[in-house]
Amino acid sequence: FAGYGSTVPLSDEGRVFCVVYCLVGIPFTLLLLSSLTHALLPWVTHTPIHNLQVFWGLSRNHAALLHCSVLAFCTATLFFLLPAGALCLLENDWSYLESLYFCFISLSTTGLVDYLPGRTQSRAARQGLEFYLPQYFFLTRLFSGYLMLGLIVLLVVMESFWELQQVQAILRFFAGPRQGELKGVGLDELVLSGDMAGYSLAC
Repeated sequence: FAGYGSTVPLSDEGRVFCVVYCLVGIPFTLLLLSSLTHALLPWVTHTPIHNLQVFWGLSRNHAALLHCSVLAFCTATLFFLLPAGALCLLENDWSYLESLYFCFISLSTTGLVDYLPGRTQSRAARQGLEFYLPQYFFLTRLFSGYLMLGLIVLLVVMESFWELQQVQAILRFFAGPRQGELKGVGLDELVLSGDMAGYSLAC
């Protein structure tokens, strides 16, 4: 997950604690995100697709495509374009592209250290900001909430696209037939099909 390097352990005990904390915390966080994603998927994806089929008379494939397109547009607007604009206003030295890059790096859990809010300001200015603005604590927690909520939304969007028939067709094309498709096929038929394939290649 995102590790910007702004806070690092200095002692051996602190480093050991970070290792143990990551060994426990990362699987727990992944389990939490997966559980929340599967809990939200019926409400965010399955129900809207069903409503599009019932009220608009669309096929399931067209309804899923329309829903995923709207979902992707809303996600890009709410979690990338608008936050990038806000960061561009807060960070005077950042361009809009740099702010958008920071949002993408953060939500993709890469967490590079080349861009970090507040780093362009001097240490005295940052300390003054922390001392004179009571909302500093709120802003840091708001950013943490943005990261967590953004991860959940991105996982829901990815899972929604994963269920598209076109995506499944591409996966089947590269992965080959699934085990269920081979069920009931005898060994002689598989050997025969392999021999026929070898014969066709030889010809």
